[in-house]
Amino acid sequence: MKSIIAAGTLALLAAGPGMAASPLADIPYDGAPRFEAGDWSIKPRGRLLYDYGYIERPDGVVAQDLGWVGEFRAARLGVEIGAPAGLSAKVEVDFADNYPIFAEAAVYYQATDNLGFTLGHHKNFNTMEEMNSSLDISFLERAAFTDAFDFQRRVGASVNWKSEHVIADAGLFTQNLDSFEEQRDTQLSYDARVVLKDERPGALDHIGASVHHLEFKRDPGQTTRYRERPQFHATDARFLSTPRFVADRESGLGLEAAAVRGPLHVTGEAYWLQTGNDVGDPEPGFFGAFIEAGYFLTGEQRGYRDGYFRSTKPLRPLGRGGFGAVQVNARYDHLDLSDGSIRGGTQDAYLVSLSWLPTARTRFLVDAGIIDYDDAALPAAGGDRDYSVGTVAMRAQFDF
Repeated sequence: MKSIIAAGTLALLAAGPGMAASPLADIPYDGAPRFEAGDWSIKPRGRLLYDYGYIERPDGVVAQDLGWVGEFRAARLGVEIGAPAGLSAKVEVDFADNYPIFAEAAVYYQATDNLGFTLGHHKNFNTMEEMNSSLDISFLERAAFTDAFDFQRRVGASVNWKSEHVIADAGLFTQNLDSFEEQRDTQLSYDARVVLKDERPGALDHIGASVHHLEFKRDPGQTTRYRERPQFHATDARFLSTPRFVADRESGLGLEAAAVRGPLHVTGEAYWLQTGNDVGDPEPGFFGAFIEAGYFLTGEQRGYRDGYFRSTKPLRPLGRGGFGAVQVNARYDHLDLSDGSIRGGTQDAYLVSLSWLPTARTRFLVDAGIIDYDDAALPAAGGDRDYSVGTVAMRAQFDF
């Protein structure tokens, strides 16, 4: 059923009014052709990401998907629709899992140059690290807290206001579109983000804050848990994992900062998550943070627009007299999933990466690191829960 819905949606959108009428010579091209007819336009889009890597197995640890593992991280096809009166739409379906899922399915209305509205399945407003596209992040995976705290797209309605130096977003959301068939009760999430920025030739200063409140809307006494992979999505092993505990709601606060000076960028974030319940059980709070620095050896400046890091175009692309863009990055990533009687463990990850962009829409990425665990969820030999895990991972990607 999901395959039929996904394929049908893309087919209907692709049959926009009069799209076949544009002469080939007049069709704009930006990664893929954009077909235009009057105030209407349609452009196919997609991405393919393949990951392969190695996760060290500490002596005595029993878990699947350690050692060499790989996966298609994303295999998306979609369309962008432009319509009259400031309306537009985007639909993208991901085929990387065993069945297709909607990655994004939203309608946008740009009321003025400053004010816009969004309705549908899109990102709620967490920190910049989560809002950045997976095509443009510095490592294969985002900071650990974004996955551990289950940041994801949700169905909802939001409003966006932006000016030269200020961006503000707020929205009301339910759950992820793919969860509606699995969850009887509807979640309700309130999210907002504010950014102050100063963009100058060759430089950027950015600070921001985000708030989040989620009502799980479950039956009284139902439980949840928070857990995290070892910086690589291809494995299902979680060295950090809380036991299941009662939670009726969660609230989050995120702080973010970034600076760019020519080929150098520095960024860091911190996030506090507090759970709550109505039955008098423990209400643990968790914390995650990271700091990162990167440098383009070939002189490029990291792309940025509307409060997020964006794609970077090589100054001298491969095949056009150059080698492409080369970037090196380093990151420290901390996650604490232990509070009081709820013990999920803590991690301190030390990561480096090398990114090569032959063109603006292709990238090869290698990262490696050491993750130190304290009170890990998976015991090693002799019951030891304090140990280190080494990782190395590679990604090949292209998009259009």
